[in-house]
Amino acid sequence: MIPLREALAESRNAVAIWITTQIGIESVLQTSRSLGLRTALQPYASTALGASEVSLLELANAYRTMSSGIFAEPHVIQRILGESGKVVLDNEDGWPQINVDDNALVLIQEGLRGLCACRAHGTRA
Repeated sequence: MIPLREALAESRNAVAIWITTQIGIESVLQTSRSLGLRTALQPYASTALGASEVSLLELANAYRTMSSGIFAEPHVIQRILGESGKVVLDNEDGWPQINVDDNALVLIQEGLRGLCACRAHGTRA
């Protein structure tokens, strides 16, 4: 027996797979979408371990949303101009607003705090 927070902080993969099977992969996928992931994730339990590919920007933005509770539109490059000064890429339209369920957010933040606590104490994470 191990507390859930500790198991997730120590990357005990069997626990993440068990949770995914208990709540259902669709719930995991829906939460991922609510955190801003737009890449199509695979509907398999191993997705809970990171088996689906996402861009670094999407992943960083999802972690930012989990830590702060606020989804903010990421902007790495807002506009690209060609040699002639003509706009090649313009990201003026932005991304749609996303609402994250408060209860899900609290649980995700608690898991991240557990990870930080384990690393601060030098235990395996």
